[in-house]
Amino acid sequence: MANEKDTVRRRRRLSSADGPARRKRTVSSADEPVRRKRTASSADEPVRRKRAASSADEPARRKRAASSANEPVRRKRAASSADEPVRKKRAASSAGRRRSAQSADSSVRRRRSAGRAADPDRRERSAAAGKKKQRKKTSPSFFFTPSVLIPAAVKWILFALVLFSIVRMTAVKTLSRTPFETMSETVQSAADLSNTDEGDNQIIKRLYGLNPGDYDGILLRCPKTNMGAEELLLVRLKGISQEKAVTDIINTRVETQKNSFKGYGVNQTELLENSIVEADGGFVLFYSGKDPQKVRSAFRSAL
Repeated sequence: MANEKDTVRRRRRLSSADGPARRKRTVSSADEPVRRKRTASSADEPVRRKRAASSADEPARRKRAASSANEPVRRKRAASSADEPVRKKRAASSAGRRRSAQSADSSVRRRRSAGRAADPDRRERSAAAGKKKQRKKTSPSFFFTPSVLIPAAVKWILFALVLFSIVRMTAVKTLSRTPFETMSETVQSAADLSNTDEGDNQIIKRLYGLNPGDYDGILLRCPKTNMGAEELLLVRLKGISQEKAVTDIINTRVETQKNSFKGYGVNQTELLENSIVEADGGFVLFYSGKDPQKVRSAFRSAL
């Protein structure tokens, strides 16, 4: 029994001794939320300071942004201010030129007014001179002056030459009215045919490949021997369309003869080099021999 009481007393004493600590722990537990709040507040202090500084700098930032936005306008104004003297100088120069032009026009008008005032009959004299000049241009004698006759004569001469050329060109493309017999006699009388014989239709076909029935007339005088180069061919065409084909055949014949005498037939080659081929008025003439220009003249005169 006594032991139990001692135990209770010991417990009471221990409890009394631990009271302050328990109270302190109780107070500490009650202050725990405040301490936590203070700790959080201490941690947020830099953020609050930064926000406060940012709020303090906000007007400056806005001012800088507005200044950046207005920079192009300020530069344009500065450039405009720099160009202002130049613009003023140009405006003054333009105004000066306008005043000078106006002054010049005013001077001209004043001189004209003064002239009219000094000579009131000048307008009437000018009108009379114009009428006189017009009458002179319309009078018959005006058209017979050298300044009018010479240019007119030159124009008419040029016109006549052009017309003659056109008529001549047209006449070349038409058939001549000269009979074939007449033309044949004319060219044979002008040519040297002493070393030639008259060729028949077979010889014409063999040498030229021409069919005499396709033409209105054909005459061939060929060499007597193979060593001769004297030759005459006269063809009367049925139409101008045959002209080119016949001249091409004749040119081929000439080239063949040149090749055959090449290297040894000097005289024959010379005759062939000087030979003539004429096509006019529906006639085609080939001549190789002495004095070809005489035969050409006779052919032209007989057309």
